[in-house]
Amino acid sequence: MTRISLKSWILGIVLSLISSTASLVNLRAQSRRFALQAEVARREVKEKGPDAAAAEEAERRKQGRALLAQRQTIMSQLVTDAFDFWIPANNLGYSNLNEGIIGLLGATTSYMALQKSWRKAGAAIAKA
Repeated sequence: MTRISLKSWILGIVLSLISSTASLVNLRAQSRRFALQAEVARREVKEKGPDAAAAEEAERRKQGRALLAQRQTIMSQLVTDAFDFWIPANNLGYSNLNEGIIGLLGATTSYMALQKSWRKAGAAIAKA
């Protein structure tokens, strides 16, 4: 039963790694499109008034920050999954890592999850 649960765990992590990688590739394509659109918009600014240009620039910055936040979330998930992969892999005998290293990887991913929860709770409190 333990081996089945460990194999299921490792399969879930591998699928999450694949999904995160695909999301990162998609986000990279979106970022390239965004950069191209921003460049075209900057060239057209000369034709518009300064007020319209400032409003468009503010909107572009907002979109850029949203893309960066998405990238940070995806990269955090990739790192967490990459670290967590070694726990079931080691228990199944696919790798031969020291127990100290496995503990350090587990503690690191736990700390990352704690930070994420802390930020989420802080944002909920700030909205209230």
